[in-house]
Amino acid sequence: MGLLQDLRYAVRSLSRSTGFTAVTLVMLGLAIGANTAIFQMIDALLLQDLPVREPSRLVRLDEPSFAYPSYLSLQSQLTGSQPGAVFTDALAVTRQQVRAVVDNSSESLIAATASGNFFEVLGVPAFRGRVLSPTDETPGSDNAVAVISHDLWQRRFGSNLSAIGRRIELNRVPFTIIGIAAPDFEGPFVGAPTDLYVLATTYGALNHREDEDWRKSYGWQWLHILARLAPGVSLEQANAAVKTTWPRVHTNGRDVRRNVFLSDGSGGISHLRRQYSQPLKVLLGATGLILLLACANLANLLFARMTARNSESALRLSLGASRGRLLRGYFAETLLLCASGAAIGWFVSGWTIEILTTFLSGPGEPIRLNIEANSRTLAFSAAACLITALLFGLAPALRASRQHPASLLQSHARLSSDRAGWLGRALVTVQIAISACLLIGAALLVQTLFRLTNQPAGFRAEGVLHVELNLIEAAYSKEAMIDFYQRLTERVGGLPGVQAAGVTWKHPIAGGGWTTNGYRYSGGPAVRPDNPPSTHVNVIGPGYFAAIGSRMLAGREFSWSDTTSRPPVVIVNEAFARAHWPNTNAIGQWFRMDDSGPLPYEVVGVTQSYQYRNYYQPAPPTVFMAFQQMPGSIGGLPLDLEVRSANPAQIAPSIRRVIENLDSKLPADMELLTSRLKRAVGRESLLAWLSAILAMLAFVITAVGLYGVVAFQLRRRTRELGLRMALGATPETLVTSTVRDGLRFLALGLPLGLALAWFTSTFLASFLFGIQPHDLATFAAVAAILIAATLAACWLPARWIIRADPAASLRYE
Repeated sequence: MGLLQDLRYAVRSLSRSTGFTAVTLVMLGLAIGANTAIFQMIDALLLQDLPVREPSRLVRLDEPSFAYPSYLSLQSQLTGSQPGAVFTDALAVTRQQVRAVVDNSSESLIAATASGNFFEVLGVPAFRGRVLSPTDETPGSDNAVAVISHDLWQRRFGSNLSAIGRRIELNRVPFTIIGIAAPDFEGPFVGAPTDLYVLATTYGALNHREDEDWRKSYGWQWLHILARLAPGVSLEQANAAVKTTWPRVHTNGRDVRRNVFLSDGSGGISHLRRQYSQPLKVLLGATGLILLLACANLANLLFARMTARNSESALRLSLGASRGRLLRGYFAETLLLCASGAAIGWFVSGWTIEILTTFLSGPGEPIRLNIEANSRTLAFSAAACLITALLFGLAPALRASRQHPASLLQSHARLSSDRAGWLGRALVTVQIAISACLLIGAALLVQTLFRLTNQPAGFRAEGVLHVELNLIEAAYSKEAMIDFYQRLTERVGGLPGVQAAGVTWKHPIAGGGWTTNGYRYSGGPAVRPDNPPSTHVNVIGPGYFAAIGSRMLAGREFSWSDTTSRPPVVIVNEAFARAHWPNTNAIGQWFRMDDSGPLPYEVVGVTQSYQYRNYYQPAPPTVFMAFQQMPGSIGGLPLDLEVRSANPAQIAPSIRRVIENLDSKLPADMELLTSRLKRAVGRESLLAWLSAILAMLAFVITAVGLYGVVAFQLRRRTRELGLRMALGATPETLVTSTVRDGLRFLALGLPLGLALAWFTSTFLASFLFGIQPHDLATFAAVAAILIAATLAACWLPARWIIRADPAASLRYE
C-alpha cells in the first residue's frame, strides 16, 4: 500500500508541474528511444542466432563467394568420417531474384539456390511435406523441386495445404512444390528473407545457361559455404585445418586463395553485418552519451525542483514524516518519470528503426530484419530506466531528505553556496564536454559524406535514368537477348529529349563483375607478378559512355558492327592503359586475359577512368567488353539500360512504352541513377546524418541545461543582486559578472571536450575520407559554436537584471 500511495502522490505532484514533466519526458523519451532503436538493430544484425539446430556449431567460410567445384572438393576432403575431417557436413547456398508465375499471376521472389543437404545440415524440418534432400541431386531424378517459405505459403497460397504438389514457374522453368519450411525459418540471409528454396543443380536451367561454367569453372564464384563443426572440434582447430588443406581444394593453381578462414556462422550470412556492425556500435556509443546528457540534465532539473519544494519538505518533516518516507516519495517521482520516458522511448524507437532500415537498404533491395521485443531488448530498456533513476534521481532525493527542517526553511538565505551549486555546475561542465565531443565527431562524418559525393568521379550521374531489366527471368535465348538490347537501345536513343542510351552489366559505383590478373601480350609470355594489379571486367553496349557522361580519351566506342563475326575488341580505361602500356599508345594493342579464348582482344578505345566499386577506392584498371561479342556467356549477364536526358523523369513513360512494345510481359524498374548512388553511400549517410541529429540534440540539451542552471542561480541570488544594485552596482556590471560566471563552465568543459574528441576521433579514422581525424579547423569551429552558445545561454536569463527593481528584489522570497 505504501508504494501505491507514493506513486499516486507522485502522479498528483507531477501533474501540477506540467512544464517540468513535459520537458523531462520528452528528453528521456528521445534519449532512451534512440538507445533502444540502435540496440535493437545491433541485436537483429549481430546477436540473433539462426533458428536452427545448435547454431553455435555453424561456421562460415569468410569469403564473398566460392565456385561449385570448390564446395565439392571441400566437402570431400574435410567433412564426414574421412581422416582429417573437421566438419560433419557442409552446405552451399546463394540467392537470386526470380520471376514466379502461379495461376497466370506473376511476382518477383527471392530464391535460395542450395545444395541438397541444406536443410539437413541446418537441422530445419518441414512444416508440411518434405524439404530438399541430397537424393534430389542424383542423376536421373527430377531435381526441379522447390520448398516454399511459410510466409509465402500464407501470402500466396492462402495457407492451403493443396499448395504441396502444385507447379510453379520460376523464370519460365516449371518446378514442383514439395514442402513448406518451418514458420520461424526465413533463410540464412540476414535482412533478406527467402521466399523459396531450389537445388543448386538447377542453377543452369534457372538462368537459361547452356554452358557448364557455373558447375565446372573455379572462376565462376557464386556460392556461400556454411559448415557444421564436428564434435570436439573448435573453431581454431578447424581454421588450422582449412588453412592447411585449402591449397589442395583447387586444382587450378591460379585460383588458390591464401587467406580463406572460418568465422562464426551462427548468425547466418549477411553483407549488412560486415558493412554496418562498426557504424552501429559507433552510434550506440553516441546515443549512450546522449542518454548521459539527458540524465545530467534530469539531475539538475530535480535539484532545482527539490530546492523549490524546501518549504514543503520542511513542513512534512515537522509534522512527523520520516526521512525514509520522504526519500521514498521523491524517488517514486523519479522512477515514474523514468518509466514513462522509457515507454515513450519504445514508440520513438519504432520510428527510429524505420529510418535506420531505410539507410541500411541497398539499391533496389529493401531489407527486412527480425526486429521485435525479446529478453535482450527488454532488459536493455529496463536497465536504461533503472540506471537513470538510481544514479541521477537518487542523489537529489537523498539531499532533500537529509536536510534539517530549520535549514530547509532558511535555504533562501544560503544563496548558491550549498552543495547543489557545485554539483549542478559539475554536471553542466560534463554536458559541455560531451557536447563538444559529439559535435566534432558529427562534423567530421558530415564532411566525409560531402567530400565523398562531391569528388570528381569520372562520370556524371545527374540526368541519367537507370532502367533495370532482367531478361534471364523472361527466359530469353542468347540471340534473342542481343536482338532485344540492340532494338531497345536504338529506339530509346531515338526518343525526343534523349541524349544517349546504352546497356551495361554494372553501372558506376555498383562494383561486382569479375576480375582477372593474368595477361598475354602480342604473343609474349604471360605476365603474372607476385602481386598483380586486379583488373575489373565490365560488359557494355554502344552508347554507354555517352549515357553516363564519361569521356573517350582515344579511339572509339563500340558500334553495332562489333559482332561475333568480327575480331573481338575491347575498350580499356586510362588506369589500365597506364598500367600496361605506360610509354606506348594503347590503341591497336592486343592481349588475352587468363590465356583464355582462341583470339586476342584488340584495344579500340581508351576511356576516362571512373570510380567503379565505391567512392573510397580510386578507379581500378578496367576492361570493357562488347556484349554483342559474348554469345557464349551473355545468358548469365542481366544488362540494364542507362539513359541520359535533360528531364529523365519525364521520359520514363515513353521508355516504358518502348519496352512494352518490345515485350509486354517484361517488368522494368526505373530510378534516377543519383538515387541509386545515394544508397551506395548508405553507411556514410547513416553515420553522418544520425550523428548530426544526435549532436544537435546534445547541443540543445547542453544549452538548455546551461540556461537552466544560470537562471536557477540568478533566482536564488535575487535578494543579493537587489542589495548590490541598492548599494550602487549597475545592471551592466551584474550582467557582465553573470556571463563571466557562466563562462567558467566553458573554461572547464570545453578543454575537456576537445581532449575527449581528440582521443575518440582516432577511432573514426576508418570512416573518414578526405579529412584528418584531428582536423584543426573542425575543432576550432566547434569551439566557436560552443562559446557563442554559452554566451547566449548566460546572457538571456541575465537580461531581467537590467529591468529589475532593487526594492522588489530585496523583498523576494
